[in-house]
Amino acid sequence: MRNFKNNAIVGAIISFLVVICLFSLSIEAQAETIPKGPEYVYGTVNNNTDSNYLFWYSLDENDVVTKGYTRIVKINGSGVSFAYMNALGVRDDGFYVKSNTGTTMQYIDWNGVVQREWNATGLAGSARAGAFTSDGKYITTSDIASSEGKLNIYIYDVDARTLVSKTPMTNSTSLPISDFYAMGDAVADDNGFLYAVVSNDATTNRKVRMLKIKIATGEIVDVLPIPKLDHSPAVAFMSDGRLLVSDQNNLGAIVSFEEGTVVYTDKKGTNLPNMGGSVTLVTDFASLNFPKYNTELSIVAQAPLTANYRETIQYKFSVRNTGNIMSLQTKVKETLSPYVEYVPNTTAVNGVPVADINGTSPILTTSGLTVNSPDSESAVLVSNEENPSHNDAVATFSVKVKDEGDLSQSIRIQNLGIVYNPEEMKTSNMTYTDVGPFPSSVTVNFLDDANLPIQLAGVEPVVKNYLTGESADLTQNADVKRTLDIIKASGKYEPELIRPTNENGVLITKDGTQVSYIFTRIKRNLTVNFVNEEGEPVDDPFVLNLPIDTSINVGENPTVRQKLATLEANHYELLKRPDNEAVTIGMEDSSVEYVFKETLGRVQVIFVNEEQKPISDPITIKGVIESEVILTENEAIKKTIADLKEKHYEFVTGLEKVTIEKTAKTISYEFKGMLYIESFPSKMNFGDNYLIRPHIKAEQPKYDVPLIVGDNRVTKTPWTLTATLEDSLRSVDSPSEDLPRALTYKVSDTEKFYLRKGEAQPIETGSGGYNVSEKWITDQTGLQIEVFSNEVIQKGSYRTSILWQVGVTP
Repeated sequence: MRNFKNNAIVGAIISFLVVICLFSLSIEAQAETIPKGPEYVYGTVNNNTDSNYLFWYSLDENDVVTKGYTRIVKINGSGVSFAYMNALGVRDDGFYVKSNTGTTMQYIDWNGVVQREWNATGLAGSARAGAFTSDGKYITTSDIASSEGKLNIYIYDVDARTLVSKTPMTNSTSLPISDFYAMGDAVADDNGFLYAVVSNDATTNRKVRMLKIKIATGEIVDVLPIPKLDHSPAVAFMSDGRLLVSDQNNLGAIVSFEEGTVVYTDKKGTNLPNMGGSVTLVTDFASLNFPKYNTELSIVAQAPLTANYRETIQYKFSVRNTGNIMSLQTKVKETLSPYVEYVPNTTAVNGVPVADINGTSPILTTSGLTVNSPDSESAVLVSNEENPSHNDAVATFSVKVKDEGDLSQSIRIQNLGIVYNPEEMKTSNMTYTDVGPFPSSVTVNFLDDANLPIQLAGVEPVVKNYLTGESADLTQNADVKRTLDIIKASGKYEPELIRPTNENGVLITKDGTQVSYIFTRIKRNLTVNFVNEEGEPVDDPFVLNLPIDTSINVGENPTVRQKLATLEANHYELLKRPDNEAVTIGMEDSSVEYVFKETLGRVQVIFVNEEQKPISDPITIKGVIESEVILTENEAIKKTIADLKEKHYEFVTGLEKVTIEKTAKTISYEFKGMLYIESFPSKMNFGDNYLIRPHIKAEQPKYDVPLIVGDNRVTKTPWTLTATLEDSLRSVDSPSEDLPRALTYKVSDTEKFYLRKGEAQPIETGSGGYNVSEKWITDQTGLQIEVFSNEVIQKGSYRTSILWQVGVTP
């Protein structure tokens, strides 16, 4: 039974049942008086709009909240307004409120009338928390929890208006108080403890805890975890011992100390209401309830009823809390029987392994093993009477029965478990394991071709007890057959195996018999690659053929080490080892990769014009540092120079040789541009013309290649293009017949001139390179035939050659 005592107004004992649920809200009209009773929680708010009201909240059997309020007035009936109505406490005669950071106190009766106001100077330095103890004393605390060494509990006599005590807080827990920042509301129970809400100063992932403080001494004895809350809320005990809370954004919540749970909806699935006034948060709660809290711990120890010498057995301890508050700092201890020895690294809590301490289990040390309910924080044992086993902490560890002494005699091993926390200690009933005379046995091992035990789930040595001198047929043993099937089905071993020659009749000896089934491991290839930063090979790959499940550090392989050393000697630096250098061979072939960069020195040869601008791709030459490179013998450089000359660049200067240094060098080969004929027609044809007209004129000859002047000089000075007839226009059929004045070049519509043999005629001027023949298309300029018919002696085709020349205009 979980009992709560309410000293203020309830004389009888009331049964406490924790129900985790949420609320719906109905709002009452403003009342003339404030209802009094343990079923109510009272609250204040912190803004000027609502701080002249007192609020109260009651819960029905479904945890549906009803909210009411009344206006606070002065004795003369005038209204009041408190900037921060905080540090609220209530007792049988009414309400007491202290200002948030000052020392002004008000006493308000059950009609909402301020009967007294005075300056409580003894409370200087106290702040937000306000509550009454069960004997009617007002209690408050300092504000900032992180000011360790400066925290105080103030006990104040509101009747005498005097400070009873100011006690510094001390921390006896392992959690540093500096982890927390803001002290929120506080409540007192009937056991002499104050519960003060604190939170850390984080704006995200904020943690809320409740300090359990012994009022008489100021000692912080526990730190209760309260998940899901986002700030230090207003809190007050309800009549069933739970807390009513105003959470962040004024959302209501209920906290149960049994499990440390926080819920936000009532049994009907409705969200809890906003707990404050119209626009603000509740700053403080108070009630007339002072519950009694206690933990009730029990432990059940379990071990096998029987065992054999040399056998490993497991001890199990189930720990339960049937009290009405979570148990903190909960630990379990055990003292081993001299007949057993601890099996290292077998301790677990709720199935989670716990590390040994100096080679032994924490449960066997003087400090004990910390245990907790599943899904709870460390050392927290919660309570829930509706499903108590769900909250049990289960500690397990294994021991081995020793084979010392007379093994023909039976022994009895006792097992004693102890659970305790700072409040109480419980011991279990003694359990016993009986060990009979030691039989002989046959052990069937399952090994690989390296003579190592096969590591597969479900594969363990099969041990069967016999009497000395008996014969065992392993082919009829179900466990042996099952294990062989598991190994064959794994796909990691060859189907053929080496069987014991005597598997049909193994003779059992006095000290036991060992037999083995041996499987050959299937192998897979692990390819070791050596590449540069671009993924290109820098050495031949190396293939390791290894059994499946083999664990290897590739870097420790002698061949790999030799390759790494050779590459280093050949001027390669190892940039990155494989992430999976320590690898376990899987069911498929795999690979690892070492990445290198060359450490040879570099010379970069660039090709530039007069303005030092690149005119070709650079060439990088690598070599041993301090070695000499003859640049003029480098094939790539020679080819680039030849290509640039083909592109009408004239070589100016460049080094013949260079010495490779640790720091990369850049060498310039300088060129200058030229003025040149980029292309010219190899054929120009005016077509057929007839002598029936006295004057023959033909324009726009057809040509195969355009006439283009090229200019890759940096400074584009003007140029002049000339055309020179290498011979007169001469008959193909009768070379002695020519037309010396038949070809003209049209410069404009008003200017043209004849081309004569051996005379260079300027036909175009310009600057920079462009296509001269583009103007021929529109008859703006170009070659023409102009001849009188009577000058043509020989019919047929005529041909001549034209020399096109471009030069800088003087």
